[in-house]
Amino acid sequence: MVTVGRRALTRHPLLSWTMTNSGIAVLGAGALGLTAALRLAQRGERVTVIEREALPGGLAAGFEIEPAMWLEKFYHHLFRSDTHAIGLFRELG
Repeated sequence: MVTVGRRALTRHPLLSWTMTNSGIAVLGAGALGLTAALRLAQRGERVTVIEREALPGGLAAGFEIEPAMWLEKFYHHLFRSDTHAIGLFRELG
Protein backbone atom coordinates (compact mmCIF):
# COMPACT_ATOMS: atom_id res chain seq x y z
CA MET A 1 0.00 0.00 0.00
CA VAL A 2 1.22 3.48 -0.88
CA THR A 3 0.06 6.51 1.06
CA VAL A 4 -0.47 9.82 -0.73
CA GLY A 5 -1.24 12.58 1.71
CA ARG A 6 -3.94 11.03 3.87
CA ARG A 7 -5.09 8.61 1.19
CA ALA A 8 -3.91 5.03 0.82
CA LEU A 9 -3.50 3.56 -2.66
CA THR A 10 -3.60 -0.19 -3.12
CA ARG A 11 -0.74 -1.46 -5.27
CA HIS A 12 -1.95 -3.64 -8.14
CA PRO A 13 0.49 -6.47 -8.97
CA LEU A 14 0.69 -5.36 -12.63
CA LEU A 15 1.09 -1.65 -11.87
CA SER A 16 4.31 0.06 -10.86
CA TRP A 17 4.31 3.47 -9.25
CA THR A 18 6.71 5.43 -7.14
CA MET A 19 6.36 8.54 -5.03
CA THR A 20 8.15 11.62 -6.27
CA ASN A 21 8.37 15.12 -4.85
CA SER A 22 5.87 16.22 -7.46
CA GLY A 23 3.36 13.39 -7.20
CA ILE A 24 3.12 9.85 -8.49
CA ALA A 25 5.06 8.40 -11.43
CA VAL A 26 3.31 5.65 -13.39
CA LEU A 27 5.62 3.45 -15.44
CA GLY A 28 4.23 2.57 -18.84
CA ALA A 29 1.73 4.24 -21.14
CA GLY A 30 -0.19 1.13 -22.11
CA ALA A 31 -3.88 0.73 -21.36
CA LEU A 32 -3.23 -0.14 -17.70
CA GLY A 33 -0.73 2.66 -17.06
CA LEU A 34 -2.88 5.30 -18.76
CA THR A 35 -5.97 4.12 -16.88
CA ALA A 36 -4.14 4.21 -13.54
CA ALA A 37 -2.81 7.68 -14.31
CA LEU A 38 -6.25 8.93 -15.34
CA ARG A 39 -7.95 7.57 -12.21
CA LEU A 40 -5.24 9.00 -9.94
CA ALA A 41 -5.50 12.40 -11.65
CA GLN A 42 -9.29 12.29 -11.27
CA ARG A 43 -8.71 11.82 -7.52
CA GLY A 44 -6.64 15.01 -7.49
CA GLU A 45 -3.16 13.46 -7.56
CA ARG A 46 -0.31 14.90 -9.62
CA VAL A 47 0.72 12.13 -12.01
CA THR A 48 3.64 11.71 -14.40
CA VAL A 49 3.51 8.86 -16.92
CA ILE A 50 6.90 7.49 -17.94
CA GLU A 51 7.03 5.57 -21.23
CA ARG A 52 10.14 4.28 -22.99
CA GLU A 53 8.54 4.15 -26.45
CA ALA A 54 7.96 7.18 -28.67
CA LEU A 55 4.17 6.65 -28.69
CA PRO A 56 1.77 5.65 -25.91
CA GLY A 57 -0.37 2.55 -26.17
CA GLY A 58 1.82 -0.35 -25.10
CA LEU A 59 1.11 -3.45 -27.16
CA ALA A 60 -1.95 -1.72 -28.64
CA ALA A 61 0.25 0.90 -30.29
CA GLY A 62 1.52 0.54 -33.81
CA PHE A 63 4.60 1.34 -35.83
CA GLU A 64 5.06 2.82 -39.27
CA ILE A 65 6.62 0.40 -41.76
CA GLU A 66 6.58 2.96 -44.57
CA PRO A 67 4.97 6.38 -44.98
CA ALA A 68 1.26 6.18 -44.11
CA MET A 69 1.36 2.39 -43.54
CA TRP A 70 1.08 1.26 -39.92
CA LEU A 71 1.00 -2.15 -38.26
CA GLU A 72 -0.05 -3.02 -34.71
CA LYS A 73 2.59 -4.38 -32.35
CA PHE A 74 0.20 -7.09 -31.24
CA TYR A 75 -3.18 -8.28 -32.48
CA HIS A 76 -6.11 -6.71 -30.61
CA HIS A 77 -9.81 -7.02 -31.13
CA LEU A 78 -12.80 -5.53 -29.35
CA PHE A 79 -16.34 -6.77 -29.83
CA ARG A 80 -19.25 -4.32 -29.88
CA SER A 81 -20.40 -5.92 -26.64
CA ASP A 82 -17.14 -4.84 -24.91
CA THR A 83 -18.85 -1.60 -23.92
CA HIS A 84 -16.83 -1.00 -20.74
CA ALA A 85 -13.47 -1.33 -22.52
CA ILE A 86 -14.66 0.80 -25.44
CA GLY A 87 -15.86 3.49 -23.04
CA LEU A 88 -12.56 3.44 -21.18
CA PHE A 89 -10.55 3.79 -24.40
CA ARG A 90 -12.77 6.71 -25.48
CA GLU A 91 -12.20 8.32 -22.09
CA LEU A 92 -8.42 7.86 -22.42
CA GLY A 93 -8.50 9.48 -25.87
